[in-house]
Amino acid sequence: MAWGKRGMPGIALAALAAGVLCAPMAVAQTDVEGDDDVLAAQAAIRPTVTEPLAEPGLAALTDGTAVDASALEPIVSAGWSDDALGDVNDRALTIRDVESGETLYDTRANKSLTPASTTKLLTAAAVMTQFAPLETLKTSVVVVPAEGTDGGADTDAGGDSDSATATASPGATIALVAGGDMLLSAGAGNPNNVVGHAGVTDLARQTASALEMQGVNGPITVSLDTSYASGSSVVPDWTDYWVTNGFAGRITMLGFAGDRALPFDPSPQDPAMVVAEAFVQTLSDEGVDVVSGDIERAEAPGDAGQIAMVESAPLAEVLGVGLRTSDNAMLEQLARQATVRAGEPGEQESVNAWVTSQIKDVYGVDTTGVQLSDTSGLSDGTTIPVRVLGDLLVEGANGEHPAFQDALDELPIAGLNGTLFDRFLTDAATEGKGVIRAKTGSLPEMTALAGYIVTDDGRLLAFALTDNDVGLGGDFLNARAQIDSILADVADCGC
Repeated sequence: MAWGKRGMPGIALAALAAGVLCAPMAVAQTDVEGDDDVLAAQAAIRPTVTEPLAEPGLAALTDGTAVDASALEPIVSAGWSDDALGDVNDRALTIRDVESGETLYDTRANKSLTPASTTKLLTAAAVMTQFAPLETLKTSVVVVPAEGTDGGADTDAGGDSDSATATASPGATIALVAGGDMLLSAGAGNPNNVVGHAGVTDLARQTASALEMQGVNGPITVSLDTSYASGSSVVPDWTDYWVTNGFAGRITMLGFAGDRALPFDPSPQDPAMVVAEAFVQTLSDEGVDVVSGDIERAEAPGDAGQIAMVESAPLAEVLGVGLRTSDNAMLEQLARQATVRAGEPGEQESVNAWVTSQIKDVYGVDTTGVQLSDTSGLSDGTTIPVRVLGDLLVEGANGEHPAFQDALDELPIAGLNGTLFDRFLTDAATEGKGVIRAKTGSLPEMTALAGYIVTDDGRLLAFALTDNDVGLGGDFLNARAQIDSILADVADCGC
């Protein structure tokens, strides 16, 4: 999504919405940009817009024709009354004009309902109050100073012990230090990707080179420091079923991208230790004499000197992976990092409270009715009125919160990627394909969706929808299809 005047989503979605004259859609293998392997098959057939034949000449989306609420109401109500959506009292919908903030359609917007993974919008907003969009997460290797030394930082290398090359001695201990990156490659990194941007092979090679330059041949002992934003590997309210069956992964500050949980393919018990063991093996493959045996977990002292470091992709893109794939563990660990950075404890109750406070204090959204049991939307007991989601989405696109805006740019696009890759594809919903960008939410017998629509007249709308009574199996699919149809009608509305 390109952003135009006042930070509004600009040309990218507007061109799709308004049918701007473009070159034919080229079908090509494209970078999945961090989406899981389950989406890789979609990448092969994903359409890519080539260079336009002529300048589109579109006005900014803020200049699109405003929607007449009285004309929109019967269009939405016709679909909203469908029995496929279950009990009318268990669903809520709000539609807003982003430029004016006007409410165009509201039904039970203040009712506290289970939001599922649309909770992640609150988490993303809170995280981006603490991180700059281009900031990275660092995984490093430091030399643990022997007792009676000053850490051995080589001042000739230029800099303090956080960035300088440190000096290791024969029999030294080095520590692999977690820094929040759970998207590491198990081999070499690819700087063009978000997932696997950095790799354990890169880190091991840097380390081996630094040791060789210092004439250190070993034996080297490797320890693992996971003290950064430490805490429980699971949310207390998560059931064993979610974790053991891969619907939620282990919350870790160091992990391989390939170890992220997928349904019925759970993450390892200790993802950080898996990385540490691979690091030791790769060091050995690089010719370093490494002491074999169990890897000790220990916090590296503050005067330890850094000898190697790799960085993740920019934080907004990392967060985008979590949003597009609705990765519960990723959002929980990013929320914990942000909470700790803000000076609060990393326990779940504190993280939940901090996220809620940021929505109220930074974004100015009334959080009445918000109750968080976690920050991913998986636990029982979480409630969010759609009014809160609608207010937050308007705030996220008005240009006043550019960091959050960058994160919203990573939301799934209807019919194209992420958790929306298979949505808006029926005949009744194709008008929404490519012009709706939103966060999905799904739990047994409930569904939710919240994001943005570019109308046929080039106006940007925000919406949030929650339905807590959609049944299972075919009933769930029918309800989801009905929701897609309603939102597609809004996109197609010339009102």
